[in-house]
Amino acid sequence: MHRMDTHMTTRIANLLRSGTDDIVREWIGELRTSDCTEAHKQLPISDIAGNIKIMIANIAGTLASREVTADKAIAASGLPVILSDLIPASGSGVRDLGASKRTQPLGTRPLNNPIVRAEHAMVSHGKMRHAQGCVFHEVLLEFAMLRQAIFRQLSAQIKIVERDELAETLPLIDRTFDELMLVALESFYDASVHDLEKRAVHDPLTQLYNKEYFGTRLGEELRRSLRSGDALTLAMIDMDELKKVNDTYGHGTGDRVIQAVAAAIRNNCRRGDIPCRYGGDEFMVILPETGKVQARVFAERVARTLRDMTVVAAGDGTKIAQMQDITSGVERKPLVIPLPTVSVGLVSFPDDGRNPETLVAKVDVALYRAKRGGRNRIEY
Repeated sequence: MHRMDTHMTTRIANLLRSGTDDIVREWIGELRTSDCTEAHKQLPISDIAGNIKIMIANIAGTLASREVTADKAIAASGLPVILSDLIPASGSGVRDLGASKRTQPLGTRPLNNPIVRAEHAMVSHGKMRHAQGCVFHEVLLEFAMLRQAIFRQLSAQIKIVERDELAETLPLIDRTFDELMLVALESFYDASVHDLEKRAVHDPLTQLYNKEYFGTRLGEELRRSLRSGDALTLAMIDMDELKKVNDTYGHGTGDRVIQAVAAAIRNNCRRGDIPCRYGGDEFMVILPETGKVQARVFAERVARTLRDMTVVAAGDGTKIAQMQDITSGVERKPLVIPLPTVSVGLVSFPDDGRNPETLVAKVDVALYRAKRGGRNRIEY
């Protein structure tokens, strides 16, 4: 079996290096004129091209890193070379990417290998495309267009008499490209799943856990307390007279107030505490391994934090408070308003109940006593 032309492999590597800008320029032009890649039309060129340039440069580095023989390039089955055949024998031990993620994480492999650097770039690329609002088919299509741009660039630079030699090398580039594309797509998918999981359990306004997650975790923490015998306290926190804020400054300002109160609650929680938004202006905090005395200290700390906090009224809220026409173009100095006080109810396991339903019902009663007692109070 004849030896693959090393000169051609090296030449292609050099063409990829020198032609990267031309490849990327052509590729971006096609992306921005395609009806199937809307997200790319809104992105700066640097945000589109950065990781792709790294990928192309490291594909070139991979091709130039060793001489590839024909018996390695074409297996007995006739399939293209696997990615590990492109890596120097003394290199990092990178295997086929289809298995590498499960057997050897990227973080454990040295970055002095071009294909590993390309993998890292593709992991970043997938995450970035998700953050930029791309959908899966747009990411897939951009790689299809990039492959075509690379092959067009190579075909334009290789003489007709050398096309047979080019054809022998293209399967190596093709397979490497496919493996790196899969890394990027898997990274995009993982980022999408992580985002969906986060949205499923977090309140979008405050980024605290939502009511559904509260119900799940309360049950889990109670079962843990039953096994360990440790106390658990549930705090229900309600903002006093949020309606006045909404009526005076508008609901935009009301949302800012809710976010500020949520931040004060979260910042006063310990690791292991579970702050949740329970309703419009109501919050629940699960305090594991905490009795009522410790829970009262927590509640007082939250109330004290809120007394020192203010928020800037939303733009429309300033005009509402100053009895202006919201559509008026007249600018007024933004209003800074104090946060409302909070009322807090506290109940504990096992003294007040041994199941979620009982504790939630009793903490609601305790909160009602705090409200009826004049607000800005803590009741058991």
